[in-house]
Amino acid sequence: MAKFFILQPMVLIDGRRRIFIRDWTGSDFPASLAIPPLDQMTAAAVLRERGHEVRILDTSITRQPPSWVVDEVAREAPDFVGITAGWESLEADLALLRAIKARRPAIKTIVGGRTSPSIRNSH
Repeated sequence: MAKFFILQPMVLIDGRRRIFIRDWTGSDFPASLAIPPLDQMTAAAVLRERGHEVRILDTSITRQPPSWVVDEVAREAPDFVGITAGWESLEADLALLRAIKARRPAIKTIVGGRTSPSIRNSH
């Protein structure tokens, strides 16, 4: 079966470290809050139920920078990397996926969320 990484990275919004909740609400909160990534956890549960290996990298909680995420993904070399993008985080999310693809071109990237229909094949 396939190996999936699902990302929930910290993002800068208006120059401030914010937790952008990449779900249907598209909310953002101060970085001091701990908000579980429910959409990512749901996706992980479905994938695991189907026999896939899944890891959620939630750096909104652990506070690692995007460069750490790129290094971790490159080291683990999953088959797929998924992220739920929001309008507020879209630029940072796509930059992160591009950096991952630059290090590991064979990794397939998946973008979900409210913005996904508008960014098909743009990363």
